[in-house]
Amino acid sequence: MHDKSRPTKGITKSRDGKRKIERVTTIPNGKIKAEDVLKDRNFILQSTFDIAQDGLSILSKDLTILRTNPIMEKWNAPAMPLVGKKCYKAYHDADKPCEACPSLRCMKTGKPESNIIPGFPGTDLLFELFSYPLKREPDGEVIGVIELIHDITENKRTEKKLARLNKVLKTIANVNEDIFLIRDRQKLLKSVCQRIVEYAYRLVWIGFCDEKTKQVVPEAQAGFEEGYLDSIKITYNGTKYSKGPTGTALRTGKPCVMRFIATDPAYKPWRQEALKRGYHSSAAIPIFGEKQVIGALNVYADKEDAFDDEEIKLLEELAHDISTGLRAIDEEIKCKIAEQALRDNEMTLQTIIKVSPLPIIMLDTEGKVDSIWNPAAESVLGWKRKEVLGKQYPAIPEGKEKEFTENLKRSSRSENIKGAEVRRIKKDGTPIDYHIFTAPVHDRNGNVKNIMAILLDITEKKQAEQILKQSEARYRTIIQTAMDGFWLSDIHGHILEVNDAYCRMSGYSREELTQMSIQQLEAVETSSEVIHHIREIVTDGMDSFESVHRCKDGSLFNVEVSTHYLPIEGGRLFCFFRDITERKKAQKELQRLAGFWESIVENANVYMNVVDENRNVLMWNKAAERISGYSADEVVGHDKIWQWQYPDQQYRKKIIEAATQVLGGKELKEFESIIATKSGEKRVISWYSRNLTDENGRPIGSVATGIDITERKKAEAKILDTQKQLKSMVSQLTLAEERERRRLAERLHDGISQELVISKLKLDTLSESSGDKDLRKKLKTISTSVGKTIRNTRSLTFDLSFPVLYELGFEAAVPEWLSEQIAKQYGIETQFEDDGRNKPLDEDIRILLFRSVRELLWNVIKHSKASKVKVSTKKVSNNIEVIVEDNGVGFDTATTKRITEDSGFGLLSIRERLEELGGNFEIKSEIGKGCKVILTAPLKRKKPNEGEKNGYQNYNS
Repeated sequence: MHDKSRPTKGITKSRDGKRKIERVTTIPNGKIKAEDVLKDRNFILQSTFDIAQDGLSILSKDLTILRTNPIMEKWNAPAMPLVGKKCYKAYHDADKPCEACPSLRCMKTGKPESNIIPGFPGTDLLFELFSYPLKREPDGEVIGVIELIHDITENKRTEKKLARLNKVLKTIANVNEDIFLIRDRQKLLKSVCQRIVEYAYRLVWIGFCDEKTKQVVPEAQAGFEEGYLDSIKITYNGTKYSKGPTGTALRTGKPCVMRFIATDPAYKPWRQEALKRGYHSSAAIPIFGEKQVIGALNVYADKEDAFDDEEIKLLEELAHDISTGLRAIDEEIKCKIAEQALRDNEMTLQTIIKVSPLPIIMLDTEGKVDSIWNPAAESVLGWKRKEVLGKQYPAIPEGKEKEFTENLKRSSRSENIKGAEVRRIKKDGTPIDYHIFTAPVHDRNGNVKNIMAILLDITEKKQAEQILKQSEARYRTIIQTAMDGFWLSDIHGHILEVNDAYCRMSGYSREELTQMSIQQLEAVETSSEVIHHIREIVTDGMDSFESVHRCKDGSLFNVEVSTHYLPIEGGRLFCFFRDITERKKAQKELQRLAGFWESIVENANVYMNVVDENRNVLMWNKAAERISGYSADEVVGHDKIWQWQYPDQQYRKKIIEAATQVLGGKELKEFESIIATKSGEKRVISWYSRNLTDENGRPIGSVATGIDITERKKAEAKILDTQKQLKSMVSQLTLAEERERRRLAERLHDGISQELVISKLKLDTLSESSGDKDLRKKLKTISTSVGKTIRNTRSLTFDLSFPVLYELGFEAAVPEWLSEQIAKQYGIETQFEDDGRNKPLDEDIRILLFRSVRELLWNVIKHSKASKVKVSTKKVSNNIEVIVEDNGVGFDTATTKRITEDSGFGLLSIRERLEELGGNFEIKSEIGKGCKVILTAPLKRKKPNEGEKNGYQNYNS
């Protein structure tokens, strides 16, 4: 006999990870009591419940909890006890089973079911629920379920976190790919922002430091920006605009995270604009240059506290990669610039060598021609470049080898030969004299590799010296017969030769003069000054000047000297003299006449002064002394008067700019300025200024005449004040007129209109109740006439004073009037646009703007032939801006000098009223392109004299 075994059921895990009930043990077949089997099953069930790390519970068919294990009690401790409650009430605080309840499906199908469900109320847990059927044997009826609940909260969080970080890593990889491929800075930054924003951010932008303004300048952005970067200001210099994440990251060089934009006090300057665009948290990561922070990577999320430490580290890696990419681009640009500069220098050098009129050659240290033998060398010496390259320098004549070798050794020792005179030969054997200039060319180790030589042909110079000697006798004859004096001296001042004309001027004989020196004849310069002057002439080669010489009898005569230096015979000075004594007498007479004219200027009744090119005062007449209070002794010889008369630095700068223009040749007429007198009084001067030039036309100063117009300005100021008062009276009159129109409109509406309406109602009632057909017809005719009168009265009420303007304000009245008067009556398409900002207007400004808009719209109807008209309003600082534009025929504003007015409240009146209130009126139009009118007015009317100064008052401010 074999014992038959019968398996029992247990809970195990399947291959897919889900729990299932299967047979796990066997019980030997035999006589087993039912109670023993029941005890065993209870023991197994109890043990499973107690040791399970997942939640376990047994539910009845009506989903009542029959039993739970300790882990379930721990999870749901606030709702204890669980047994006896409905599962949906205990676990989800619901009044009925969940639609996707796996336990319900399990009881219907008799098969295991599962689902992902949220945790208990008040927790952020996430569970995976497995429901297994409890069947009654032997019929297999499902009498309940066993629920196994597995906590997958951390798994899901980890999965999300890994997915998010993997996405960041992918973004880093894409960014690194861009850095490798993109070599344009702007394109790289734009691509990087686009890559990062695709990760899941709201906005990404990169900004860089501006050292002049200490502000952060955005250079690239991607995402939902909508004008945010234009509306904010970010600095990094310690102000309130530098305490946000970007400024902090730039100042500290470390990442800065703003986790709660809505509440963080440091984000106050930008909070409103940020929240408007859905930014709730942000992070700024510094971008480094070679030595310091140069910018920041800025990331914005649409959730609060959206950045964890791992994400910030990855963003730091991104910022580091961006820094590396930018440095690589900068280095590449620098290398390209350096390479181009090197190529340019090389081309320049090659061009210089090629076009140089002087022979340029390159020799090695052994005297062989190496690489350079320019066209001038070919032309002068006769050998072609290909004939001499790599060969010994061929131009050494016989007997000059030692000299050449010595010069070669000197150059090889890094010595420079400057102008040594040597003789060489051409290819045809012709001798050639030249000065040689050499410079060593070193290799990387500092050793002399080559010798660059430049040859200056002095053959013609030598020939000229010879010709000079040959023609000396001829020139000597010319000099001796000249009318002007002449002498020849050496560079020490000894007179070597003199002509008869100078002998006559000085009274000395030729023998006496050739025994004398320049110092003995010169009456202006001392001996040391004469020697110094001679050295200057030797250096410059020539000079022209005036001087005074002594005659033999002790008298003096004025001379004009022209001197030339020639480097012959140790150096010679060729000096020519012209007697200018009579000319000097004429100059003295001119000076006397100048004094006469100066006396006239001095006593003129207008403010006159003369300044030099450095604005130092040269002349200051009596009228200037009387008006300014400063004497000529106080102001002549320096430029302090500019500071005294114009103490305000900015105003002084403006006046000096005008004076500079005069020195440049500009003539100023009726140029007004306000001077401060010595006593502190302000005077208004009208100037006429022009520049002074020397005989060559070079500016040497300026002369200015001024008329004191202070009293005239005071009178003009009074006239302006009177005009302003008249404008104010007109404004008050307009306001009073509008109030009267409003009063009449209210009386029409509240009195006449209402009485007419009541009369019409009574007529209609009487007509309906009358049995007489003719009477009803007459009453109906009268009622129709009364209705028409009511409509005309209502229209008249609107024309007199638009009630919506007073009841709901300007922004409500304009679209109402557009609809009623323009769209309905004339069929013109209308549009009204408002920025939605509060614009509290004073009553007279509200009235003026409404009447102005209405007048402009009537002009559109009458003249523009427009099919569309748009009115828009917006608040600009403390002003309101109203724009009326149409698509009509337009007109040429450049040639329109006068706009026709069809009513008493025309466009000219609008302009004047707006300007009187401190506003502005601007028309923009082109033929065929419609018209646009911009009205600007303050929200509040200024109080009398608030910030206003007219006429002479403005000059004293």
